[in-house]
Amino acid sequence: MARTVEEIMTRDPRTVEIGDSLVDAARAMREGDIGNVIVTDGGRVAGIVTDRDIVVRGVASEMQPKKSTTSRTRMRSTGCLKKRLCRSTTIAILTAYRDGGFRS
Repeated sequence: MARTVEEIMTRDPRTVEIGDSLVDAARAMREGDIGNVIVTDGGRVAGIVTDRDIVVRGVASEMQPKKSTTSRTRMRSTGCLKKRLCRSTTIAILTAYRDGGFRS
């Protein structure tokens, strides 16, 4: 069983730029067989977009996926865990946010 965040973290997460379209984000997810991508702004983390965000915040709100950008659907509240955090501390932090704490 993993003992630290570093042992289970994704080393090279997929990213899209803040001005990329929802279609670009969806394609990155499809190509990586994943359900989310990190949104960056000039190389800095600006949020995260999930497949659910694209559907609920984008499509269901009648945004045009080719014209709407990730800046309109991303979750701005992102958190980072230090890679050396132990398993029990990580579980405690994630449990505290489990019920919607990461959504904005």
